[in-house]
Amino acid sequence: MSKFETAADQLAALRADFPTSQVKTREERGETLHYLDAHTIQNRLLDVIGTGLSISAREVREHRDSTGKLRKLNVEVELHLRWVDGTYSTVSGYGSADALYARADPDKVVNDYLKSAYTDGIKVAASKLGVGLSLYSKEYRDKLGDAGEEETVSIDQDGDVAIHAAIPVNPPSRFRKGK
Repeated sequence: MSKFETAADQLAALRADFPTSQVKTREERGETLHYLDAHTIQNRLLDVIGTGLSISAREVREHRDSTGKLRKLNVEVELHLRWVDGTYSTVSGYGSADALYARADPDKVVNDYLKSAYTDGIKVAASKLGVGLSLYSKEYRDKLGDAGEEETVSIDQDGDVAIHAAIPVNPPSRFRKGK
């Protein structure tokens, strides 16, 4: 038996704020980025939809350079949801990842680009249901200590949704007033 009575209850649970303890941070180009990892989003989907969730890769597209070397991979991922009221929905999202090669062996791929593109696609599709979007609200950023800055949103090659502050939290000295 489901803990949800209606599909609207499930949708509200998908869109609910994540505990701040589940929000990850990393430094990138002098900025602090906040994001949710793919496992956190997948766990939310499973907690709310349960066995009514199915995930599939619909299309995989390789992008190669003029020598035939793989450079980028795009994957269209579909989330198939059976709601508690018996209705069905399908939501898709595109993920992408660059193929990274070893310096010592330029023919050896050193990342799992298929997994990265696949999890990226899951996160994009889940965001269309509202999963993780509260991360971008001013009220939620207040909880994280980032209120007041203008920000943009992106999804990186590992499938992580990230907030990019327009003004670095700790700007280099060349950007500080009077320097």
